[in-house]
Amino acid sequence: MNTNSLYGQKTDRVILVADEQITSPNYNNIKNIINKAGKRLSQKDKEYILGCYTFLKDKHLDGINVSDAQALRSLSSMRSILDMYGKWNDQLEAAYHRFQEGTWDRNDFDIILQTLKPFVYSVIGRNSGVDGEQIPVPIQHKNSELVLLAMYDLISGNIRNSERLKGMNRFLETVKDADGNPIANMIQYESGGKSGNQGVININYSHSRVMEAVKDGVISLYNSQNRLLEDQIFLNSNFKENTRENSSDNFDMIKSELTQKLVDGKISQETFTRCMRTFEPTADEVVETLTTYATK
Repeated sequence: MNTNSLYGQKTDRVILVADEQITSPNYNNIKNIINKAGKRLSQKDKEYILGCYTFLKDKHLDGINVSDAQALRSLSSMRSILDMYGKWNDQLEAAYHRFQEGTWDRNDFDIILQTLKPFVYSVIGRNSGVDGEQIPVPIQHKNSELVLLAMYDLISGNIRNSERLKGMNRFLETVKDADGNPIANMIQYESGGKSGNQGVININYSHSRVMEAVKDGVISLYNSQNRLLEDQIFLNSNFKENTRENSSDNFDMIKSELTQKLVDGKISQETFTRCMRTFEPTADEVVETLTTYATK
């Protein structure tokens, strides 16, 4: 890579975030199909297959990793990377400016939405915590890098409606250091780092909503107008002390308990999905969390 190219950069700033591991939103449908197999599958086989779609922390079942080894770059960062590869051209530059101006069309989208699959290995110095000494730490990334375009309103569907992706996009594009440079060029899910992962940030949930649920011992579900209380799901987990620092572990316990209720038939698939949606972070919360940890 030519770091002296027009848009080249000497360093790449990467923030690591926790993988998102979920119970399948179609768990009951999968369960019905498995049960219809009858004697063709043993009970052990059925439990194994269903376990692949289930998040149960206490049983060490991780469910589906929907973010496996993915990494998301800002638009300006993708321009820099492609330029250093010698692949940036006038057509891409014109598309880049149209995105910035909000005048892009489908053709621009098609040419700029490229996936990179690099293999990165390096050794960097980390503070040892003793007299400011540095210790060498091997870093190995094997990911799939995609430009993040969630903040552009013309994009529709799940990406446009994802508060989390919007927050990640805003953070990459707008949060700068004291010199006016982006605090991060890329956000990478932890499974993309095969060695040297440190300081992984969990942005898969709203801290305040988790802490509220733990405090009250209940998840309250409201109708589409957010006014009339429809249902309450009571929680029985042995949560850790209700602090922001413990909210990640407590969220995993909530996920696990709700999944167990789904598996046991105590709540419907719809109720399970609605419960999980109540813990989705807003874009502002994502920006705040990433900024807080990135500037420590």
